[in-house]
Amino acid sequence: MSTNKFGRVDAENNVFVIDGSERKVGQYPGVTPDEALAYFVRKYEDIAAQVRILEQRVANKVDSHGMKKMAAKLAEDLKEPAVVGDIADLRRRVGNLDEKITALVSEKHEATKEATAEALAARLKIAVRAEEIANQDAAKTQWKTSGAEMTKLFEQWQELQKSGPKVAKSEADSIWKRFS
Repeated sequence: MSTNKFGRVDAENNVFVIDGSERKVGQYPGVTPDEALAYFVRKYEDIAAQVRILEQRVANKVDSHGMKKMAAKLAEDLKEPAVVGDIADLRRRVGNLDEKITALVSEKHEATKEATAEALAARLKIAVRAEEIANQDAAKTQWKTSGAEMTKLFEQWQELQKSGPKVAKSEADSIWKRFS
């Protein structure tokens, strides 16, 4: 028989975790009790590593995309995991990340909204200038200069589409119609 602070192994190599109460997490026949316990401790360490990675991503404000889903999966995995270790601590740590992740997602959403507004303003500026060129008196228009400026405006528009933030088609279409 082998024991540690969070679990034990009985004579038949049944492994139990102490998680509030004692529950069986599995059996590992054909090995020593210490090896059976070590197997389930390693499984705990794998989940603990996932929690650590998520904590680091949150702390470093790494792309918030998918963090909510990852936290939810970890919370689900920690309901009754077949592991031996301080499961309550992992549950607490994952629970503590909820508010931080929500704040990060909200922060990213606000930043995206601002960037989109700036991109729309830049496109509107291009469209207004194109309208000014198009509405010139035809008799006084210098076609070569106006054509070159329109080409330059079109290139600026394309560059905004490529390198700028993604703008919803519904928002950009009305400006595009003005430009074209």
